Amino acid sequence: MTYCSEKPDDHFYLIREAMIKKLRYNPEVRRVLLATGNLKLKPDHHAEACQAPEWKYYQLWMGIRRDVMRGQILAPVMLP
Repeated sequence: MTYCSEKPDDHFYLIREAMIKKLRYNPEVRRVLLATGNLKLKPDHHAEACQAPEWKYYQLWMGIRRDVMRGQILAPVMLP
């Protein structure tokens, strides 16, 4: 698996899916992400040499937030 590529590849989709699962199964993550509204998220670190899209987690979170707001990513039904 390539960990640093210019275009989204297997590693990108693996990271994105893990982030979505974290959001779906941790209500606090979902609440905090949606509380950011339409704010532009920014990195909390300096750019690395690798510019792979999955390393730009703040952009991944903005895309996931957009998908949640559009109803494309749903929270699981929590059973009592």
